[in-house]
Amino acid sequence: MSSSTYGARPAAALLAAAVVMVSHVAAAQPTGRDVLPTPQVLVEKMLDLAGVTANDIVVDLGSGDGRTVIAAARRGAIARGIEYNAAMVELSKANAAREGVSDKAIFQHADIFASNFSDASVV
Repeated sequence: MSSSTYGARPAAALLAAAVVMVSHVAAAQPTGRDVLPTPQVLVEKMLDLAGVTANDIVVDLGSGDGRTVIAAARRGAIARGIEYNAAMVELSKANAAREGVSDKAIFQHADIFASNFSDASVV
């Protein structure tokens, strides 16, 4: 199907993901870890490009410390993070509570490849 079938939002989300990937590669320092947190400025830009509003359901695959989910929840969206690392899920929940968005930011300890996120309007 063409991108016009789904509108411009998926294209914007793909563009945002590409920006993040390029930024991570350019800024990566060898640390022995395969995880790099997304800078907050890029999180906000991705959400801007995707046009996230309070009408959205946002799902972040591999949500890490929850910053993207929390930022989307601050915009009023229902946001869910799916993260394989249980310790990161607990950290994300604490971060959401500290930011006052626990009612809109949901975190699941799960495998993204075995998860259903078909309800999402933004991934």
